[in-house]
Amino acid sequence: MQIDHSALAGISTELPASRFAHEQLRRAAVAGFKWPNSDLVVKKVEEELHEVRDAIAADDKDALKAEIGDLLHAVHTLAEFHGVNAEEALAGTNAKFGKRFTAVEKILTERGESMATTPLKDMIQVWNAQKDSDSIGASR
Repeated sequence: MQIDHSALAGISTELPASRFAHEQLRRAAVAGFKWPNSDLVVKKVEEELHEVRDAIAADDKDALKAEIGDLLHAVHTLAEFHGVNAEEALAGTNAKFGKRFTAVEKILTERGESMATTPLKDMIQVWNAQKDSDSIGASR
């Protein structure tokens, strides 16, 4: 029987991917494998985004899946570097998206329009107006 002495040994594969990434990154950092500064982590995110674009251009779905995973992991690493809980950050954005989306739906309905028939550029204008409204309310 081989004993695994890896710092990553024993992380439960039953964990959700975000929690698993958090634990991997935490253990790797404790073992000394950590980024020295934020700029390098941001460069890694940019590198992974470039690789996503390459996979899209190549129309390679398998590569795209892998590269999106790499991008998500790099973004998670950036969050961890700055002490941001990526799961909480995403949950907050999900709530914000839901609030803005339903506001767009409501505004279009009040105008007698629907999302199915409204051009995307018009929906984006309503979205941005809602976003600006959210920002104004947040700064008060």
